[in-house]
Amino acid sequence: MSAAHQMALLSWQPPQPALKASEQDRELARVASGIATVVLDFCRRSLEAGGTFHLSDLSGYVVRQTGAAPSSPDRILRDLKAKGHISYTVERAASRYTLTGVRS
Repeated sequence: MSAAHQMALLSWQPPQPALKASEQDRELARVASGIATVVLDFCRRSLEAGGTFHLSDLSGYVVRQTGAAPSSPDRILRDLKAKGHISYTVERAASRYTLTGVRS
């Protein structure tokens, strides 16, 4: 066996265990809270400017501010609505959202 092969064997480490569910939940909550703050900021600004926006506007804003995945803002927006932090209507044909309220 060559010295390089022996060194490779000696430096081998077993795969790291996957995050436990509670660790994953904490990590997701941490990331989501950061994105949620930016989504709420976008919603407040949008409401002041008339309240109408397209999802691409929100995604672009959040990605520029946080580097989050483009699909994340959409999920956070729905979560904020479900929790009562924001309210909006959606005109699906035009993919247009109209904010009707943002709770402080």
